Amino acid sequence: MGICRGLSVLAGAAAGGRWLAGVPLAVGVTLYIAAVTAVAARETGARRVGLRRFLPVVAMATWIGRSTPPCCSACSRRGCPGWCFRSGALGWTMRCSESLKGDVSPAQVQRAVGRLIRGLLLVQASVASLVAMEYSVGWALLLALLLSWPLSAVVARRFYAS
Repeated sequence: MGICRGLSVLAGAAAGGRWLAGVPLAVGVTLYIAAVTAVAARETGARRVGLRRFLPVVAMATWIGRSTPPCCSACSRRGCPGWCFRSGALGWTMRCSESLKGDVSPAQVQRAVGRLIRGLLLVQASVASLVAMEYSVGWALLLALLLSWPLSAVVARRFYAS
């Protein structure tokens, strides 16, 4: 699942003519989704997730710490809004992982996995915020991603998200 998502990101970057710039993001998505998949591996029967619950946090922290693109000239003048979304994504991931502490029901694991997947929208918003600093179309993308985040929670109540 992680490789599929990572290749999808890389294909999108290549379509935009920036495949090399998309490599860190693609690797990050691959690692993060692989970690979420490890948490979800026994979601229908496990009572304890154990230390696997921290895999998405480690993947997210590594990803956002190592894939920071060099800031554009606009970022150096106005600050880098991407850090706001990256910090939010890491906090969200930590909160979701904490909800898997101790004995948990399969339904709790499934809800947490769905939330972890939706957390990708915050990381995508951080990337869009960097684009928005240079191109006006980035602001529309950023707004669409931010509006998609609460909408995805509403949709997840109706459709299985894991």
